[in-house]
Amino acid sequence: MANNEIKYDRYRFDVVVIGAGGAGLRAAVEARQAGLRVAIICKSLFGKAHT
Repeated sequence: MANNEIKYDRYRFDVVVIGAGGAGLRAAVEARQAGLRVAIICKSLFGKAHT
């Protein structure tokens, strides 16, 4: 790898939920309970979203 190349970590998810409000977190819980790998992307700390 050259010195100017950036190394990125790679992850695999079945579902990516955008937003950690009530609906987003509920969707994430349902997907996880169904056995799927879930990632949540949010703009603030968990529990601070306004639904």
